[in-house]
Amino acid sequence: MSGGGAGPGIAALGLVTPAPGGIAAQAAALIEGRPLFERHPRWIGGDGQRQVMGFVPELRDIADYPTRLALLAHRAFDACRQDQLARSGRVMPAPMLLLLPPVLRDAGLQAAFRNAAMALDFSGVTQVQLAFGEAPAGLALLRQLPALPHYLAAADTLVTPFAMDMRLVQGLARDRAHPWNPVPAEAGACLLLAGAAAPLRALVPAAAVAEEAERLADPRRGLLGCGLGAAIDALLAPAAAPLSMVLSDATGERWRAEEVGVVRSGRAVLNADDLPWHFPAQAMGDAGAATGLVALALACMRPGASLVLTSGR
Repeated sequence: MSGGGAGPGIAALGLVTPAPGGIAAQAAALIEGRPLFERHPRWIGGDGQRQVMGFVPELRDIADYPTRLALLAHRAFDACRQDQLARSGRVMPAPMLLLLPPVLRDAGLQAAFRNAAMALDFSGVTQVQLAFGEAPAGLALLRQLPALPHYLAAADTLVTPFAMDMRLVQGLARDRAHPWNPVPAEAGACLLLAGAAAPLRALVPAAAVAEEAERLADPRRGLLGCGLGAAIDALLAPAAAPLSMVLSDATGERWRAEEVGVVRSGRAVLNADDLPWHFPAQAMGDAGAATGLVALALACMRPGASLVLTSGR
C-alpha cells in the first residue's frame, strides 16, 4: 500500500515494460489496460504457433536469458538515474537490492548474469545484493532494506526461448491447450528509497503470507486470497486513509479470479462504486518477479492511497 504516513519514501523511479515511451507514458498505458502483447516474429511456442508475448521492443531478438535480464535491470536503473537528474540534477550513490527470478539461484545462470551486468554502466550503485523470488518478494523486500538511501530493483523475463521451455515443462505455457495461462512478458523496475520526506511518495508497506495445501485433484487453486486478505485487513484499519485505487496482478487463470473474489468478499471498501481496480497484466502480461515493483511504481505516480495486491504460486 502506498500513501502518506511513516516509512521509507520514494525519491525517484525507473520502469522498462512492453509499453512505449517514458515513465509517465508507460504508467498511463499499463493503467489503461489495453493489450500491448503481440506475436513474436520468430519464436515458436509448444503448439507450433508464433508465441504471443509482451516483450520490450528494443530487446526483441536477444535470446540469451541472463543477458536479457541484465539489460532489463540496467534499463530500469538508467531510467531511475535519469529521473533523479531531472528532479535534482544529481544521481544519489547508494547500494542496490536486486530481485531476480528464483531460477537465477543456479550458479551457472547467476555467473552469466553477473558477467553481462558488469559490462553495463551501473555508476551510482555502490554495492549490489541479489535476492531471488516471485512477484510478492519485491514488496516484502521493503522491510529488509538495511539503510537508506537504497535502490530497490527487480527484473524478470518470461519471453526468451529458455523461459518459454521452462514454462512449458511447468505446464504454464500459453497455447491452444492452455488458453487461460498468463501471457508471458518482461519488465524491470528500480526505485530509489530515501527518507519519508522523499519527493515522490511515502510508503506504508504491509505483507502477509498464507499457504494452501496442494490438492492432487485440483492442484492450481493457489492462495485464494488468504494472505492478501490478511494484509488488507491489517492495512485498512478504521484510521487508514481512504483508497483511491487498487492494483492487482490477477491474470486470466482461474485461481487468480478466485483470489480476487475472496479478497473482495465481505470488504465493502473494496467494492465501492467509485473505487477503480486496475490489472496491469491485462496490458503487458505476466512479468514474473518484476510484477510487484512495477505495480508499486504505478501506484506511486498516482495521488491518494493505493492498494497493491500481488501473490505467487
